[in-house]
Amino acid sequence: MNYIKSILQICFQNFRKWKTDYRIWLIAIIVLLMTHSYIQDVSKIADLLETSQTAWNFPFLYAQFYMKLLFTLPLLFLFCDAPFMDANQLFVIVRAGRTKWCIGQMLYILLASAVYYLYVMALTILLPLHRIEWSTDWGALLNTIARTDIAADQGARFLFVSSDVLTYFTPIQAMWFTFLLSWLGGAFLGMIVYCCNVWLKSSMAGSIVGAVMILLSAFLANDYWTGTKWFSPFSWNTLNMIDIAGLTRNPPFWYVMTFYIGGSLLLFDCILILNRTMRIEQNGGNR
Repeated sequence: MNYIKSILQICFQNFRKWKTDYRIWLIAIIVLLMTHSYIQDVSKIADLLETSQTAWNFPFLYAQFYMKLLFTLPLLFLFCDAPFMDANQLFVIVRAGRTKWCIGQMLYILLASAVYYLYVMALTILLPLHRIEWSTDWGALLNTIARTDIAADQGARFLFVSSDVLTYFTPIQAMWFTFLLSWLGGAFLGMIVYCCNVWLKSSMAGSIVGAVMILLSAFLANDYWTGTKWFSPFSWNTLNMIDIAGLTRNPPFWYVMTFYIGGSLLLFDCILILNRTMRIEQNGGNR
């Protein structure tokens, strides 16, 4: 019990630092502005059609690749300094031990990814709250955007609603599965950054590797070569990139979940091994 308590304390110590971390506030503002811009485009079309909005924008917020890129980079910014060393961490490691400290840092990555996407999802509901008509259906607005060219006609180039998602998922299902995929994808990104930073003994290595993988997804997601979407893990956090009812060449849900969970567990083991030989410096660096 004390073992778990120590890990949780190490994890939540990172969350307590959010109050004074300028990066957190910057990320929160950037995500707020991007989401607000998206909601404005949706509201403009709603006004044009003289129809109400529903609360189910989240599954489509970053379905378009360039929006996905914009919403993934702040998460990379959040995890860029993994394993989150500072002057205080040396004393934490001495008291708790390397293994508990390392597990606590990885638990933080898992929970921070969840908090990030919960924040994004909450914004998609709260920003248009005064215009929302509460319904368990998708609503006429999203159906019209999905099945016509009205978004492109109105200059909303980054507004994309998948008709397949509307057909095969209820709104609650789509909200949940989009959050789940985004959460696991974000945690996978954080683990890659952590592992690369420790392995390559550089505070920038993980960010560079993560950024390259995210940008590479641009080409893979467009499927220039047959089957390349199967090797694009940062494309899978929206349902339009998952195979639905065997109708596309996209990877199926079971494959994506296996990749995210299996890949994260493999990185977890690698980080634990690297942690045993990592040299800790009092100035907050690692070697």
